This record gives sequence, structure tokens and C-alpha cells, in this order.
Amino acid sequence: MTIGELATRSGVPVKTIRFYDEEQLLSGVERSPAGYRLFDPSHLRRLRLIRAMRSLDLPLAEVRVLVEVAFVEDCGRFEARLAEQVDRRRSDVDRAIEELTELRSTLEALAQRLDRAASPCHDADGCPADECTSCHIIDDWEDTSP
Repeated sequence: MTIGELATRSGVPVKTIRFYDEEQLLSGVERSPAGYRLFDPSHLRRLRLIRAMRSLDLPLAEVRVLVEVAFVEDCGRFEARLAEQVDRRRSDVDRAIEELTELRSTLEALAQRLDRAASPCHDADGCPADECTSCHIIDDWEDTSP
């Protein structure tokens, strides 16, 4: 099948298929006499696996290893290696959730302080920040920043 057919059947854009081919994730791609890439059903299967692993946000280097293991070694080794990566990604996601939760709390606290602010800087004309000597938000922020 042509690259366009492969793109349609896999749901992966042509540009991405070319990239995966250049990165040698799609092994054994033949060329027509005119130089067009020709794919077979094994490439479709491989491409679907690549797309699934990338949807987990696995790094391309690890996808490369997993694809090789999946199509060269036995299923047990592939499943064990994939399980390791899934556990690693879950830990990464948990860590990101914790960091984002902390950031959300910090933003909420700052928003509440801003809502309650009764600063002399809130007059009709305001004041330039570099001339403001009584801005409690700046002072509070400096006192609590790491």
C-alpha cells in the first residue's frame, strides 16, 4: 500500500509516517521503481503500536526499543518491558499532578489575596511599580517566595 493508504488506514498523518520511517521505526519499507514508499500489513500493525505508545507520551527512544522487542522477541518480554514503561509513566503523571496541584493552591492563595487587597496603589491613576513603596502584594510575595 502507498503512504497515503497507510495514513488513511492508520489515522497517522503522512508527514508523521515519513518521520517514523526516517527514524527507522518502520523496518523493511520497500520502494517502487519510481521511489515511492510501499508498505504492507505488518507496517500498519507496527504503526498502530507506535501510535498507541506515543499516545502514552512515551519517549521516542523507548518506543523504538519497545517496537523492536514487540516484533523480534517473544510477547512475554514485550509485555514485561511495556509494564515497566507504564509504571514509569504513571509515576511521572502522579508527580506532575502533585506539582500542578501545588501550583493551583499557590494561584488560589494569590487570587484570594488580590481580591482582598486594599492597597493605596489602587487609586484612579495607580502608581508606577518602581515608585511604589507600599505594595503589600510585592512585599508578601517576596516574604513567601522560595
